[in-house]
Amino acid sequence: MRFRSIPRLIDRLHLHASIPVDLAPLIERYEVQYQPLRSILGFAFRYDRAGLIGVNTDLHPFEQRMVIAHEAAHLTMHNRDDYYSCRRGDWWHSRMEMQAQFAASLLLVPAGRLVDNVHDGATVEELAALYEVPHDLIMVRFGLGEYAKARRR
Repeated sequence: MRFRSIPRLIDRLHLHASIPVDLAPLIERYEVQYQPLRSILGFAFRYDRAGLIGVNTDLHPFEQRMVIAHEAAHLTMHNRDDYYSCRRGDWWHSRMEMQAQFAASLLLVPAGRLVDNVHDGATVEELAALYEVPHDLIMVRFGLGEYAKARRR
């Protein structure tokens, strides 16, 4: 696992240049396909040094953004030729999934701007709307909610 690869990816692709984070550079890096996936939120796998990310079309657009970042984190940090897939709630059952979800929060919620927004009195729901992410991802960024419970296990 290589968490240090996430800040380098953010810098290289200038992901934090705007709010909400523009995912176009990340989408250009990997092939992203949108399709109905039933109970699966998304998946990723690496092939021939490339990566494919699948995103469930039935998800809210904010959840789709989170899934793209989560699966891109797997492809960036977990340097194996594995297949990753996730169902709702799976993020808290394995260390690798927790890492990818925390990395997704790093990709989509810039710390410096988040601190400014919090000092301005923004609520979790307002932050989620501003960053165009599910409110659960804001909680992950703060180290709270299900993420905090899972880390204590």
